Formats: sequence, structure tokens, C-alpha cells
Amino acid sequence: MKLKTIVTTLGVIGLTTAGFAGQATDTQVAQLQAQLNQLQAQVNAMSQGQGTKTMGTGMVQLNPALAQGTLSTQTGVGTEMTILNGRKSGALNGTLYISGQVKGFAQYNRTDTNGVTSDSSSMHISNDTGLAVLANVNSWVSAFVAVEGFGDSPTSADYNSSPSDLSAPMAYLTFGNLNASPVYGFVGRKDIDFGSFQSVSFNTNPLNRAFEMTGDTLGVGYMQDGFNGTFSVANGGQTAENAAGYTKNQNQINNFSVNGSYSQNTQGVDWKVGAGYVNGFIAKDGAQSDTVGAWDLNASATVNNLTVLGEFDRTSQKVDSWDSAPIDAYIESWDLGAAYAFPMMGKNSSVDVDYSAIKANKTLSQYIVGYNVEAMKNIWVGLEYTYNKGLVQGLTAGTVTDPDAKSNTIALVGTAYF
Repeated sequence: MKLKTIVTTLGVIGLTTAGFAGQATDTQVAQLQAQLNQLQAQVNAMSQGQGTKTMGTGMVQLNPALAQGTLSTQTGVGTEMTILNGRKSGALNGTLYISGQVKGFAQYNRTDTNGVTSDSSSMHISNDTGLAVLANVNSWVSAFVAVEGFGDSPTSADYNSSPSDLSAPMAYLTFGNLNASPVYGFVGRKDIDFGSFQSVSFNTNPLNRAFEMTGDTLGVGYMQDGFNGTFSVANGGQTAENAAGYTKNQNQINNFSVNGSYSQNTQGVDWKVGAGYVNGFIAKDGAQSDTVGAWDLNASATVNNLTVLGEFDRTSQKVDSWDSAPIDAYIESWDLGAAYAFPMMGKNSSVDVDYSAIKANKTLSQYIVGYNVEAMKNIWVGLEYTYNKGLVQGLTAGTVTDPDAKSNTIALVGTAYF
């Protein structure tokens, strides 16, 4: 290191000059040597610190990866792992981080409902903006808040669009230091640790997110040797997309979930399998006083630049009604997706295809094809086509009234992370 060499050389020159001039006593030489040793220790400390990517204590930092790991459409549940893994690697060890996602939509919608309602087409321009803030209290405790609803939400088939009013869907604390212990915890309002719900789509959520929930929760987790498991309790919760994911809310902890996954790399293939169960899922008789449970199975694999995933969800028993509509059936949903990343004219790009469905009395299915390119660093531009088959009686009902109804959406989307 140049600084180390300069300090050492200056010390030697100083000692040598003093000796030749006959002006240095033994005491002066000892003092100079002590100063040299002190400088040498400081240089060594600086040299060691360069190997650790700490983010500067007391400074506000921008980190686009924080928003990508907590706010993006591709993100599923378990957002606490973005924070804990970021702190483990040193990428999120600063004092305060502000990150965000700004997304603009230009959409064309065409609906053909086969006589149920009039055919229609429309153009719609909207934006969807979210902000993520992370404050590290100490090496074991972090506070995270996500704020959404700064702009209009997209309309089309996006079940999990952000609300038009400002809201904080997540505000929670994490406890843990994965460099010191495999045990961690969390408390606050966040995504319930049930299932995976990751997506290959950049912009439109798959239909199985009817089973994804957020709520006030308290949980503990364990992560080591590829295994990650959580147990959490909750007192009520809800989702933005529909009533399926509402857990009953009483003046006591009456809901719980267990979730686990195991991941490894086998001969160049990164794969993961997971399963989960949540108690207190949807009102069985149309009232919040009676709920059922739900199961989830999920798996994903990545080889080279190809990623594939699949997920299946089902209620633990039949549901008598859904949003006051009689169905007397299991509610189940599934998602199958694949994405391939490749360079295009020196830019990162990705093509994705996804098929998802939700079934109650009848089946609603959705097909997505998209292409996205990183035009500039952390700025993506994409074109996406979505086809829905089946008419839903309101986004909150989930009851298919016409399985032959069709809708088509073409969207040009720009997304920026900061």
C-alpha cells in the first residue's frame, strides 16, 4: 500500500537524518519510533477496513437493492431476509438508508365479456411509487418502513396494485445478526411469512397472490446450511388485492403460520423447495368469526440465466361463501413461471412468461408475456401483454361469474429504483 510505504520511508529518513547529524538522543529516537509504530498501526487499520464494504456511520445512503428486495413486483414474502442478508454481507450496515421505486404505466385494455357486460377498450396512464426506509439501531436491531400510494394505482389485471391513498403496508423491527447467530426475529406490520409468492413478472402479479397476506405479526426464524424456517403469530391482517387473505382480527393472538424452505446448489443448479401453513385464512361462513387454514407448496430453480418457479395454494377445508357469494368449495390457486436473462446490445434484459389461476366455484386464469431491458443503471423499460380468461365479480370477491369472459392488456412500463 502506497500510504504504508510513505509512512515507513519517512520514519526511516527521519531516524537516519537524526543519526548523521548527531542531534538525536536515545530518548528522541525512542519517541520517533513510538510515533512511527502508532502511524503504522493506523495504516494497518485503514488497510483492513478497505476489505469491508461498510456504508459510513451517521450518513444517509441510497440503496436501490433495498427497494428491489422489498417493493418490487418480483418480491414475495420474507422481506426481513433482504435486511438480514444485506447486513450479513455488509451492504446494509450503515445508519440510515432511503430507497424507492417509481413506476409509470401506459396501458391499453380490451374486454370481451360475451354478453355479460358491453365490450370495451380504454387507454390508461398511471404511476405507482413506493418508498423504503431502513434505520439500523445497532448491529442486532433494524427498523424498516415501506410507504406506498404516492400516485395512481394501475388498473388492468394487477391484483396487488398499490392503494391510491398513502399507506404504510410494512413497518416492523428485525432482530438478529446472521454473522453471529442463525436465530432472528421480527415484530410489527409486515408480510405474513407464509408461502413464497415470488414472481418472474416485472409488472403484473400472478393470481395466486390472493393467498398472500400482510398484518401485525410477531415471529422467530432460524437460518443455517440452506434451511430457513419461521414461526409467527398474528392478530388479524389483510391484503390489498382481495378478501381471501383476511385473517380474523380479535383482541387476542389467534392466528399463526409456519413456513420453511431449503435451498442448495447442485452441479451448477440453484434450487429451493418450500412449504407453509397459515391458520385463520378466510371467513368460512362469510363472517370474520369463522376462518379456515391454508397450505402452500413452492419450488424454484435457476441454471445459467434461466429461472423457473411454481407454487400451489389451497384452503384446508371447503368454504361456504366468499364475499357473500355461495360457493361450497375449496379455494385453490397456482402459478407457473419462467424467465431468461440475457444481454441485448450491452444492456441487461429479460424475457418472462407466466401462467396463474385461482379456482373457487369456477376457474379464472391469467397469462403474462413480458420483455424488460435495463436502459440505464437501475432504470428498466418493459413491454408486457396480459390475457385473462374468466370474469371476476369485483377484485375483492374472487367469484368467477363467466368463465368465458376475456380481457387483454398491453402495457408499456418504466421502472426506476434509487
